[in-house]
Amino acid sequence: MKKEQIPQFVSKTVWYSDAKSLDWQRHKLAIIKQVLLYGDVDALAWIFSNYRKEEIAEAAKKISLSEWDKKSLALCRLYFKIEPKTREAQIKESERK
Repeated sequence: MKKEQIPQFVSKTVWYSDAKSLDWQRHKLAIIKQVLLYGDVDALAWIFSNYRKEEIAEAAKKISLSEWDKKSLALCRLYFKIEPKTREAQIKESERK
């Protein structure tokens, strides 16, 4: 992943945190999740140029079904071949580990 400052068009999707304080490795799942759910085309292009497809797919799998909007969910289902789980299913799965 490139070591560059997060651009404003990406940081606006992570509104709950100061972009300068984001740690690229520790917060990559949160950054990817927020961009998938709330980002525009430029923000999506940025995550695809800064993270591997596998990292993005892994983050997408962790987004519960209830958080997705229909268009974003349809795109991620097709592109990443994922099937998001309900929040309850995610909880049960994590309890089994």
